[in-house]
Parts: sequence; C-alpha cells; structure tokens
Amino acid sequence: MDLVFVDANILYSKTLRDWTLMLSEHCNRFAVVTSLDCIIEALANIRENNPSADGGVIRQIGTSIENTLHDVIRDWPGSEVPGMPDEKDWHVVNAAVYAGAKILVTENMKDFEPIADTLPFDLYSADELFMLVAHNDPSAVEGVAMRQLDYWDGIKKQRAAKGKSAPKGLSEALRDAAAPQFANIVDTTLRKLAGIRDDDTATVTTLTGPQSAARVRGGRV
Repeated sequence: MDLVFVDANILYSKTLRDWTLMLSEHCNRFAVVTSLDCIIEALANIRENNPSADGGVIRQIGTSIENTLHDVIRDWPGSEVPGMPDEKDWHVVNAAVYAGAKILVTENMKDFEPIADTLPFDLYSADELFMLVAHNDPSAVEGVAMRQLDYWDGIKKQRAAKGKSAPKGLSEALRDAAAPQFANIVDTTLRKLAGIRDDDTATVTTLTGPQSAARVRGGRV
C-alpha cells in the first residue's frame, strides 16, 4: 500500500479533504498521511476565514482529520531544501520524505516543481490523484459518491427547513475546488448510479497533457 502525503492546502478545502480521505477509506491501494504542522496550518487558515465559528467546530475538523488519516507525522529531521523557492514549504518536503511517501498531493505545484526531479516522490494535484483512483478503482468513486450524496441530501433538507438555498452539487463543488476533470467523472458516476444511460453521448474524460496521461495509463495507487 502506497503512502500519499497531503499538503495543508488539501486539508484546508472541505471538498478536497473529504474526497481524499473518503477515497482512501474505500480504496485499499493507498493510505493518506500528513504532518502535524500541515494540520495546524490548515486549521489556522480555516479559523482565519471563519472568525465567528465556534471553537468546537474547528476542533472537530481537526479531530476528524486525525481520526481518518492513516498516520500523522509528529517529528522528523529538519533541513534546508536547496532549489525550493519558498522556505516555508521545506517542512512539507522533509516530513513527506521521512514518512516514506510515494506521492505528495498539493495545490501549490509552483513551489515544488523546480525541485521535482530531485524528490523521492511524485507530485500530484488533487484532481490528478482523484483521476488516478478513478482509473484504478472506479468502485471507490461510486462508494464515496453515495456517501457524499447522503450527507449533502441531509444538508439540503436542513437548509430548506431554514429557508436557505440548496448547497452546491458534488461536481460543482469539485470544479470550484480546482478538480474539473474528476468532476466530469463524478457526473458520469452519478448518472450511472441513477440508472441513466448515456452511451451515445458520454465523453471519455482523461487527464490533459502527455505527462498526466502517462500517469493514468501507468500510475498506480
């Protein structure tokens, strides 16, 4: 089972966080780890953008993250990372290396790509990781989609009871979270689960670019 290390920006986004952690529960091909520093950074940013939220809300998010992860790396050797533009991300590289991660998932590619060839793990965006899972284990996507539908159906009813507008749909939320290609997969999955046949109109969705396409053909999780 490969270890996938997630950066703080993945944990910060509810959509990316939920899909990453839920897919890891349904797919036995990979396990998700991160560092305590990344959790703290994610929670600090969530608090900053939700200044009126109850303390218990932020604490519950942190507890849920830790309880779902395969492991939390709490200590590791620190060092400089030559060639990395932002020294604030050195701790991410050091923790991922120490954890023995095979993949680092981040939405901050620009700060990691300059040293990509020197890293002992591959760099993926959340969209690319989700597409890789969809290619290797589509049943995991179906399982998570069903869980997500049940959850958001409950939220929709709660909001309707309070006279509020309905929440975003699953694919809309993924597109807003910079996972547009996987959003297309989820659209297709939801049609399948609903029993809607679209054989004549369905579009085969793949990753764009030669490097990403190769990941789908040969990548493993």
